[in-house]
Amino acid sequence: MKEVKFCQHCGQKREKKAAWCVACGHAFQKAASSKGPLPAVVAVVVLSVIVFAGVKLTVLKDKPEQTQTQTTSTDSNLPAGHPPIDNAHLQELIAHADTGHADGLLDLAEYQVTQSGKDRKFLADAAATLERFLLSWPDHAYAQRMAGNVYFDLGQSERSIDWYKKYLAQHPEDANIHTDMGTQFLMLNRVDDAIAQYMEALRIYPNFYNVYFNLSIAYDKKGDSETADEYRKKAQEVADSFGKTLAPEVQLARLPEGDPHAVAPQGEVKTQTANASTNSKYGTVETFFKDHPILSSKMEKFLVKDGVAQAWMRNFPMAAMPPNMRESLEAKIKAKLAEAGSDAVLELRDAADGSVMASYTP
Repeated sequence: MKEVKFCQHCGQKREKKAAWCVACGHAFQKAASSKGPLPAVVAVVVLSVIVFAGVKLTVLKDKPEQTQTQTTSTDSNLPAGHPPIDNAHLQELIAHADTGHADGLLDLAEYQVTQSGKDRKFLADAAATLERFLLSWPDHAYAQRMAGNVYFDLGQSERSIDWYKKYLAQHPEDANIHTDMGTQFLMLNRVDDAIAQYMEALRIYPNFYNVYFNLSIAYDKKGDSETADEYRKKAQEVADSFGKTLAPEVQLARLPEGDPHAVAPQGEVKTQTANASTNSKYGTVETFFKDHPILSSKMEKFLVKDGVAQAWMRNFPMAAMPPNMRESLEAKIKAKLAEAGSDAVLELRDAADGSVMASYTP
C-alpha cells in the first residue's frame, strides 16, 4: 500500500507525512496503488477555479465533517485534533458565548472566522457557533448570511445553499449572495440553477464582472461554447469599463432587535466613541468613515488615543481588497487626514484581535 501524494479532494500536493491537506483540510487516506484517479482530481481543481471567480473575497476551506463533532460545552468546544486553546482573548470570547447572549456568540463566530485565515480548523468552529446562535434567532439575516458564507468556505455546498435561501427570503435584492449561491449550485453540477441565480444577480446589478465570468464557465459546462464566449467578452468589457467590483452590500443589523444583552455593549461602545472624538481635530476623518457607504457598515468604533485616530473595523477584507480599490481608499483617507493637520495619524484596526491592518499619514 502506498501513501497518496496528492489530495483526492482538491489536487494539492501532500506535505511530508501530513494527515490533512494544507489547502482544503481533507483527510489523506492510503491508496491501493500509485495510480490515483487523475480525471477526478483535475475536475475538482477546475471547479476550485469557479469558487475563486465567485463574489467572496476570501476562500477558506476545512474538513466538512468537523461541524458534526462539535459539542456545546466550553471544555469540548473544539473538534477532535484541534490545537489547544492558549489564547486568552479566545478563552474570554468562549466564556461570553457560553452565556448564550447574542453579542457573545457573534463575537466568537467572527473571531473564529478571522482566525481561520491562520488555522483552517477554526472555520468549522465558526459554523458550530453560528448554528448555536441561529437556534435562538433563526430569522436573523446577519447570521444567516454569515453561516452561508462559512459553509461556502467549508465546501459544504448544500448547507451553504440552505442558509442562503433563508437569507434571500428576507433580502432578495442581494446580488452578491445570489452570485455566491449560483457558484454553490455550480459546484453541485446544478448548472441551470446556477445560471438562474447569476441572471437574478445581473438583474439587480448589471455591471457585475464576477457574474459574467461565472456564466461563461456555466455555459462551457453545458457545452454551449458560443454563449460562453459571449459572456467572457462581456466580462472583459465590464472589467474595462467599471472594474471588477462587487455589488453594493446589503446593510444588516448585526444584533437581534430587542435583545438587551446584544444591544447594551454596542451602545456603550458608541457612547465611548462619541466622547473620545467629539471636538477633536479628527472630526472630519470620523465623519468620512461614518458617512462612507461601505466603511460605515464595517466600523465598530472610532476613537482617538494618544493623538492617534483609530478606526476599529469588523470583517473588513483589507488583505483581499483589489489594488485599485485599496489605492483609492488610501488617497481619500490621506486627504481627510491632511485637513486634520500634518501630524495626523490614522490606524485601521481589526476589531476581532486589535491588530493594526494599516496606518496612514497625510
